[in-house]
Amino acid sequence: MSLQYWKSEHHDALALVSTYAEMYDVVRKVIAGMPAPRGQVCGPISTGGAGLVEANLVCLGEAVTRLTEMGYTIFSQEPLQKHFGRIKKLQTDTEFGQYNTALLDDLYRPLFESGEIHTLYF
Repeated sequence: MSLQYWKSEHHDALALVSTYAEMYDVVRKVIAGMPAPRGQVCGPISTGGAGLVEANLVCLGEAVTRLTEMGYTIFSQEPLQKHFGRIKKLQTDTEFGQYNTALLDDLYRPLFESGEIHTLYF
């Protein structure tokens, strides 16, 4: 995967976040160091796709690598993955029952609404 824009200080900061909103603050710093236009690969990780999270992450990584090799600037989400479970355990979402929407509301919504990601690849 293309991790060239992820610096050690970004990884260190991710290790300290306790909310998806804090994670978004780190993502903003990574994206600020990337040339435009920027893209992001999207697809099922925990549902659908290849059927297993690990297999879906491999597919996502292969797509990021291929697009990067083609010359596109791609924001890699790979460093975020290992922190999602840890943060989910720290957060609860009683308004929506068992389904925790904080990942979508506090990380992906502000990311996509920011306009800093110009193309989504599915």
